[in-house]
Amino acid sequence: DITPNPSLGIFNLRIHVREYGNYQLSVFDVLGKLYYREDFFADVNTVERSLKLDHINQGYYTVKIVGANFEKSSGIVVVK
Repeated sequence: DITPNPSLGIFNLRIHVREYGNYQLSVFDVLGKLYYREDFFADVNTVERSLKLDHINQGYYTVKIVGANFEKSSGIVVVK
């Protein structure tokens, strides 16, 4: 879950993972340019993260989360 969406650039993520372990969160624009990357360890099934992207331009971006046996993508919209 990503809220609010659209946003001025501050997003709250609630990530439901299947297993504990290392994960990577990345944000890309529509052309595939990487704007943000963060590694984190999930030691619970639901991870809550705050994502601060108020420095990037208005537009549509993809949030991708990858871990062992796990991959999830979702779109976000930054408005100014």
